[in-house]
Amino acid sequence: MKHYLLLLLALALVSCAPPYSAELNSSAGIARQMTLLGTIGPVNSPDGNSTTAIKFLPIKPTAATTNLSQLNTGSGFLVSEVPGSETLRFAFQDSSGNVQTTNSVGNFSLAGADPDYPLYEYDVIETTTTANILVFSPQNNTFQCFEATLPNGSFQAVTSPPSLLTGLFGGIAVVAAQVFPLYFPLSSAADRFNFLLPVAGTQTYMEGTESFSLPNFLTASTSTTSISLPGGGPRALYYQGPLGAPSYASYFTAGNWVCKQWLPTISPIVPTVTPLTGVTRRIDAVLTNGDLISTQGGTLTIYDLNGSELNSVPLGGMQFCYEAYIGTTPYVFFSLSMGFPHQSWAFRIYAIPTSALQGLKG
Repeated sequence: MKHYLLLLLALALVSCAPPYSAELNSSAGIARQMTLLGTIGPVNSPDGNSTTAIKFLPIKPTAATTNLSQLNTGSGFLVSEVPGSETLRFAFQDSSGNVQTTNSVGNFSLAGADPDYPLYEYDVIETTTTANILVFSPQNNTFQCFEATLPNGSFQAVTSPPSLLTGLFGGIAVVAAQVFPLYFPLSSAADRFNFLLPVAGTQTYMEGTESFSLPNFLTASTSTTSISLPGGGPRALYYQGPLGAPSYASYFTAGNWVCKQWLPTISPIVPTVTPLTGVTRRIDAVLTNGDLISTQGGTLTIYDLNGSELNSVPLGGMQFCYEAYIGTTPYVFFSLSMGFPHQSWAFRIYAIPTSALQGLKG
């Protein structure tokens, strides 16, 4: 009888085991070092068997969120890719615990995409009574704002059609855009918006900032200095540090990624642009502690503000989402997309204090 009961227990445990996930397995080591905030799913593949890639972006914390347990991880944005286009939807758990997805209100053609840069940048921004996301396309020189009513997920484009980025700075194009998180009590806004602008006909650029209030950008200002970026072109990735300095440009030229750093100056003094020769990977964000991170090729590489490598660990299936404050502590958020048979998905959301990234083990 004892052996029979043990057999029944073993069978019960097997029957309750979750289905195997290659993505979860590949990320197990790094996931154990982060806080699992929640799992959302199953979600039917929004594009059926045509989906080639999918990413879940959780909504951002509000100013009132002081600890991780207060986060709403039951809803977020879904970015899915099929051959030739990307779509944006909102996913949320209904009162029965089932996951619902809205119809796509953003359908973005990938025609003419530069293989070295994302054609669209999906930046989750401040959560108020709505969940909000900005979709930038510097290559197309456009931006568009979308919002989802909480908690039921009514999803809509609040700037439609997409607005031209040239409208922000008096007809000047935008090469790159950055959304940087701010600590609420010390700022009237949750996010800072920075832009890199070309000076016509040269490989020099200037910097711009914008204030934003749903659903539009309001006032703009530009620097009066010219930043020389040899090899730079109509696309780049651009970031300002925590206090608006240093500034960085990460761009692909002559078959390699390069990273340049400079400090602001007062016109007519031209800033000195310093190549960070230790940075050989694409930079995806500058964090609130001044570190630079890259997730190129599925590897998380962390550099200090002067380009010295601090850490490098494989991400497995983890995808970087954004950095945001929980109370006074900045956290970096990741999501894991897990594919299952019959075109269904589940998503896990993780967070780790920004200060702990340097200590991650591979």
